[in-house]
This record gives sequence, C-alpha cells and structure tokens, in this order.
Amino acid sequence: IVLICQTRNNYVIGKTLFHKFYIYDSINYEVGDIVKIKGKISSFSFAEYESKFSFSSYLISLGARNEFKIDSSSYLFKNPIRFRLIEKAFLSSFSNEEKSLIELILFNKKDYQDELTKKMDSLSLLYLLSNSGLFYSLMLKLNKTIFSSFLSGKKEDVAEIILGSFLFLFSFKKIGVIRSFFSFLLRKIFKLKKKKVDDLTLICLPGLLLLAFDFNFAYQDGFFLSMGIALLYYFTNVKFSFYKKKKRLFLEFLLLNVFILPFKLSFSSGQFHLFSYFYSFLLTPIVAFSYFVCLFSFTFFRLGNFVSFLYEIILKLSNLFLKFDPTLSLFTPCKTSIIIFYIFFFIWLIFFNLNEIKIRRIASFSYIFSLLISFLPFWNYFSNEVCFINVGQGDSILLRNQNKTVLIDTGGNIKFDMAKEVLIPFFRKKRIYKIDYLILTHGDFDHDGAKESLCKNFNVKKVVDSKYEFPIEVGDLTLENLNRYNLEGNNENSLAIYTEFIDKKWLFMGDCPLEIEKLIIKDCPNLEADVLKVGHHGSITSTCYEFLKAIKPKEAIISVGKNNSYGHPDSKVISRLKSENIKVRRTDIEGSISYFSFAK
Repeated sequence: IVLICQTRNNYVIGKTLFHKFYIYDSINYEVGDIVKIKGKISSFSFAEYESKFSFSSYLISLGARNEFKIDSSSYLFKNPIRFRLIEKAFLSSFSNEEKSLIELILFNKKDYQDELTKKMDSLSLLYLLSNSGLFYSLMLKLNKTIFSSFLSGKKEDVAEIILGSFLFLFSFKKIGVIRSFFSFLLRKIFKLKKKKVDDLTLICLPGLLLLAFDFNFAYQDGFFLSMGIALLYYFTNVKFSFYKKKKRLFLEFLLLNVFILPFKLSFSSGQFHLFSYFYSFLLTPIVAFSYFVCLFSFTFFRLGNFVSFLYEIILKLSNLFLKFDPTLSLFTPCKTSIIIFYIFFFIWLIFFNLNEIKIRRIASFSYIFSLLISFLPFWNYFSNEVCFINVGQGDSILLRNQNKTVLIDTGGNIKFDMAKEVLIPFFRKKRIYKIDYLILTHGDFDHDGAKESLCKNFNVKKVVDSKYEFPIEVGDLTLENLNRYNLEGNNENSLAIYTEFIDKKWLFMGDCPLEIEKLIIKDCPNLEADVLKVGHHGSITSTCYEFLKAIKPKEAIISVGKNNSYGHPDSKVISRLKSENIKVRRTDIEGSISYFSFAK
C-alpha cells in the first residue's frame, strides 16, 4: 500500500510506512492518492555519467532508493482534487509560447526544446523563471497590502490565510514555498493568539517541522537555499536597515547572489557569467510581474496576449544579454567545497553583525581567502592522479602529473555533447584548465566522438592519433605504444599504451582484440601490469587467458555503460579475470575510478 507523495511529468514518488519508491507513472496518479500495487522492487537502472545530472542521486535526495515496477494496481483512495488534470485543461487554451512561460513560472516545468528556456539556461538565469519561495513571499506581501486597505484585525488575518493557502496549492512541490507557507501560517497563528514570537523562531521552526515530517529534505538543495536565504536576510536586516531603501535593496540583492554563487557554478558547469548579477537584477521585476499575470490568468480569466507579450520581452532581453555575455571558466564545486564555502560565509555573516571591527576584518579576510583558494588548482601541484572517467559506453582516461595532463580518448554520445556536459565540467571540478596531450587510441566514436567539441571549447595543446608519435614524454610521464603492428581493422590498430606512474605499472588496451594481445606478450615477454584497462569494454573479443597469465594484473578496469545494448562486459571475460584473482572494477557500477598519490 503506497501513498503518492510527489508527482512529476512521467513518474511519481510513492511512500510506504518505512520506504519511498520511484514509480513510472502511466496512470496519472495524484498527490494524496492511496494505491495498492503489486510488482517488483529493483535498483535504479538509469545511465550515469561523470559530472552530468544524476537522476539516481536526485531520487535518493528525495528519499527514494529503489524503483518499483508495477504489474497491477488499484485505488484504495483517490484524491478528488486532480491537480494535474486541472493544470492540463488550463494550459490547453494557450499557445505554445504562452504555455511555456506559464509552465516555467507557475508549475516549475522546463521544456528544453523551447527557445526561451534554452536562452535563459545558456545565461545561467533559468532559476529566475522558477516558482520559488521568493515569488510566494512577494504575493503574500501584495495580499497584505490589498487586504489592509479595506480590512483590519482578525478579518484581515483570516483573509490573508485563506488566500495564502490558495496560492500555496500552486507551488506545494517546492521546498522554499513550503517553508515560506509554514512561516507565514505560524506568524498568523501566533498573532491571532496574541503571542509574541521572534523572527529567528519563525525561520527555524518551519525548517524543523519539515525535517520532522521527512528528514530527506535535509539532502535537497532547495531546503538548504531556502533556509540559508531566510537566515541571510535575518542576520543582515539590522545592519542594512540604516541605509536608504534603494541602497538597502541593492546590497541585499548583491549579498543574495554571492550566497547562491556555489550553486550557480554547480548548475552552469563552472562557467561564471560576469554580467549575470546585473542581468538578473534587470529581469527580476519583469519575471515577478509575469508570475502575477500567469497566476491571475489561472485564477480569474485568461490573459493570453499579455502572457505572449511578456514572453517576447523576456526572450528579446535574453537575446540581447547573450550578445554581451563574457564568461570566466572557473570550477564546478564539489559538495566539500560548497560546505567549506558556507561555513566561512556564515562565520563572516555572524561577525558582520558584531561591533568588533578587528574580528570582522579577520572574518572578511578569511572568507575572501577561502574563495581564492577554492578557485586555484592548489592541490594539483602536490599530487598525481589517474582517473578512469565515467563516460558511459566508451573510454576516457585522465593522467595528471601535478599540473601536466594527458587525456586518453574522449568517449562519445550521439544524444548529448560529451565534452561540454561531462569532460569539461569534470576538468573544472578538478581545477584542470588545459590538456597537454589528447591521445586517441583509434577512430571509433565511443573513443574519439567528443574530440572536435573538446578541442573547440577547451584548451587542448596537442592531439596524438598515430602510433608513430610514440614514445611521448610529459612531466614525469613516459607513454609507450605496444601495438606497433599493421593488421587490418580499426580495433586491430587501436593503441595499447603502457606507462609507469604513481608506483604502479599501467596498461591501457583501448579496443585491442585477442590477436594483438598475443602479439604483444610474444614480443614483450617480460611485460607486467599492476592495473589493466580491459580491452574493448570487456567484450569477448579481448582479454584472453594467455594475456592475463603473462602480464599478471592485480586490478582490471572495465569502462562500460550501464545496461548497454552490446552486453558488455561479457560474463566469460569476468570469469577469466576472477579465475586469476584479479580485482574487477567497473565504471557502470562505481562511476569514475581514481587513483591518487602525493607528488615526490
């Protein structure tokens, strides 16, 4: 028996007494439905890529750790208010452009084929078009202003609660809105009971109520941002109250954008748009007004032409902004970096409110210093690394000798740009700003498919795709190609790269087949490898017994896509590896696999 607690376009989150499940939805369940379902529980089967949005991680943050595949289902209780049907019926009367803006602002649905959505996403400003706690709070203030003009006392408070609850129905899926609604409701309840309560309690108590209801809220970005922004305004309210209104609003806006900077960098793959603060400052009042118009259209009567007009204004402004959109390639912050950033931020914020000037200066300096350190590739100068990057069904291996870098293959995917969406964000996360050598083992798309995009959008010093350019020396690395033969076939001419690095012997076999493996061990009888990158993603055409017995690897890495159509890795290859007591590691199971050492 499952309670439907969250709904999306084509799936729902169902909750039993102790667990939550991801459920593919072909029936259009609604929040509040209680359903009896029969089926099978399984782990998630979604393809994952390094630095790309992880749907599995997102579901885990919602508390769903498994998938429930339904065989049959029946309603025990059907929520009489079908929000999704009401929404669908309402949107059917609008044009595609009007529908796109309404879905973005009112219902938090993003169509990445829509022109406006793509433009705003390119500017890293798409978050402005999201129904958030900010918009909800603005509507509550507007309600207060309207009701106070003709109502007073309890009547005014009751009217605000009724309309505030009605507005909440449009946005109850957003954590920021839920927190704002709880805070608003508590404030009104305490006021009606004539009990005094301070602002900090009204900020913290809704957060505690949310966590008590579902502790998984603590793992969601929306919860952290909502609570953080509320605390930010609380701590700065007294200091900024001495400034004139325009200056106070500007300072609050500036501090807000500094606060959300790590998340902006995370969502934009480390690209910092220099004018983004200015552009968001210009767009915010237009978007807020658009929210009011969309809400009015839904509640009272259709303002389709007005919605189209606002769509065109925002689109034209986004086109104008894209013409003047200088960017800095910074870094994609990891969770640790984000935590450190906010620790220093709130330390600075606390001391900002103190009258101790020296302490405030020390806190400010520490905060700025932490920002600078996070941008610099400080760690790279003292470490070495080999990383088998999770590019799905393909190969891409990074070798970093302090600040010198070699990339073996790029992977490739016909559905998205592997360089822009996986490799470059990964490099920025690692504070890597150049590739000294890009080595392509052979011409298969799953090995060199992202080459053109990577060379165009990232600093690649030199590309090597010929066996005649070896050996290659870069830093302390010496790379040799062991496939010096000229057999027919693409895989038969794949490079087989050997190197000794971080106290290990490495052999990267590309897509070399059995014939090449046998020729290599015949011509290099003393060849050994501690770590073997298994040839051809674990296909039966590679990794023979003779080869494994000759090179004696301790670990074998298989770079492969989850649930791929080729059936890789082959079960016979896995059996061969295990029979030789070789530890098997796979990117489809572990994600990116890294080896570190301190530089000597």
